[in-house]
Amino acid sequence: MNKNILFFVITLLVSNASAQLVKVSDRGQILDHKSTVQRCILDDKAKLVWEVKLVNKGLQNTQNTYTWFDGVTGEANGDYSQNCHWASACNTQAYVKAVNDIKLCQQSNWRLPSEAELRTLLVYGDED
Repeated sequence: MNKNILFFVITLLVSNASAQLVKVSDRGQILDHKSTVQRCILDDKAKLVWEVKLVNKGLQNTQNTYTWFDGVTGEANGDYSQNCHWASACNTQAYVKAVNDIKLCQQSNWRLPSEAELRTLLVYGDED
């Protein structure tokens, strides 16, 4: 499916959905809100797609950690860059490249979020 058409379909579905968060499959398909196989979440209010961490071994594993490296600042392969499923150069630049290479949720424009985008995840005053 053409990416522009997929974006239009997602936007159309989201605009008609009552939920603020929409589950998305690895193939970029909108899933039922009861689904447990989502690989990404579409935030229809902020218009952002977020990856979902998984308990399975692999790229999205919850136990993987990454050091900051953007090609200029940070450390590409330091002492603390060994804790991901490929076991070396576990840094932010390598991670972004990896999710783009596999086209996670049919997206190939993954990047790290800005501070403002991260703030959209916060719910102030929520007891949960």
